[in-house]
Amino acid sequence: MKYSMLLVIGLFTGIFGAPLNVIRQGTAEVT
Repeated sequence: MKYSMLLVIGLFTGIFGAPLNVIRQGTAEVT
């Protein structure tokens, strides 16, 4: 159960990791 949870979290960060990084850089430039 715990392993599958980690797998889901890894998949989630894999999909949304890059866009989040771009957004973070964008907000950093704004401020």
